[in-house]
Amino acid sequence: MLASTEAWLAARKLRNQLIHEYMQDPVAFAEALASARQFSLMLMATYNSLRDYAEQRMSLDGSLPEALVLPDQHPR
Repeated sequence: MLASTEAWLAARKLRNQLIHEYMQDPVAFAEALASARQFSLMLMATYNSLRDYAEQRMSLDGSLPEALVLPDQHPR
């Protein structure tokens, strides 16, 4: 389900940094935003994985929200 606990923890750390710190270095801020985009894709993929698991293993297909379409994917 979760591809990497290390990546998940890094995403949480970055989220806290972006929310609670005022970043003054524009280069560091741009890098943080690029990382946030990658972590967002990881979060979306994790949601889709959990959704697929629930659909297949728990027979919840009719009651689940739609899967998220990642930028590099075509709609299912």
